[in-house]
Amino acid sequence: MKHILSSYQRIVAAIVLASAVPAYAFAAEIHTNKTVVYSTDIQPVAGFAVPYTGRLQIRTSKEGIITGYYRPADNNDFVAVTGGIDGSRVWIDFGRAGNSRLTGRIHDGVITGTLFGPGNKRMRFTANDAHIEG
Repeated sequence: MKHILSSYQRIVAAIVLASAVPAYAFAAEIHTNKTVVYSTDIQPVAGFAVPYTGRLQIRTSKEGIITGYYRPADNNDFVAVTGGIDGSRVWIDFGRAGNSRLTGRIHDGVITGTLFGPGNKRMRFTANDAHIEG
């Protein structure tokens, strides 16, 4: 029985370590001053609405400072973004006046959280399908 339990523990440990490697590899990649581009989905928390989609293009410094642009899918606007990352916690302000703020987490290359828009309107935010440019 002792041998079976230790084999089980080794398998669980291997799965945990294997699943941690991609997240660590991506986290290390995000701090290389390269542009990471995400596909975004923003949905109001209350009511039924078609989600807003777009692209989030960000660059993260080794100090954890985020800069870049958000580009809505329905027009060619460039909305400046600034923010920060601390471990898995992320915050991003949208627009020069910071009228909208995302607070969330990054896990396995996916950013999820709540976006507070003008009038403190709450929306669910997801950014995924990340790829690195330049």
